[in-house]
Amino acid sequence: MGGLTALSTGPGTLRLMAGALDSLAFARRAFTVGGNLELDAAGTLAFSLVTPTNATSYSVAGDLDFDGCGLSVTLGDVLFTDGEQMLIDIGGAATGTFAGIPEGTLIESRLGVDLYLSYTGGDGNDIVLSTEGACLAGLSGDSVLDFFDSSAFLTAFGQQESVADFTGDGIFDFFDISAFLQAFTAGCL
Repeated sequence: MGGLTALSTGPGTLRLMAGALDSLAFARRAFTVGGNLELDAAGTLAFSLVTPTNATSYSVAGDLDFDGCGLSVTLGDVLFTDGEQMLIDIGGAATGTFAGIPEGTLIESRLGVDLYLSYTGGDGNDIVLSTEGACLAGLSGDSVLDFFDSSAFLTAFGQQESVADFTGDGIFDFFDISAFLQAFTAGCL
């Protein structure tokens, strides 16, 4: 495949519109943004994961604004079987989510391995695919659902952090609270 193999920017804000997002969908590409990254809601950010070391990845030194853009993940024949696969390493804050994809959404199940999308991977605010079972309401960082998870949700909700957008629509409202309570009641997988 031809096309862009690397992108590196300095400080400032890079805005990727729909056509630009779709053109960045090639395997083994590294994209580094020295400042902030804003994604167009009409576009789809594409990732190609052949193996954990042969994958599209993004690194954003500043903030990331999803603006509800779409997500496309193409998996190769070989798939990692445990841990996390970094999609976007974010140095600043993340705002929003991918369109219709809240925290812990099952992206694909292949050869008995389930891949979930997480907005809280890596150092806590990175976008990853994880083979860990989804614990949607587990926001406090431990393996127990309790008051601290509810407190973490309410804090994130009050600050309109993407992890509290349980419906994935970019709006913080009663439906996010209801979805969190349902996830909390369901427990961890």
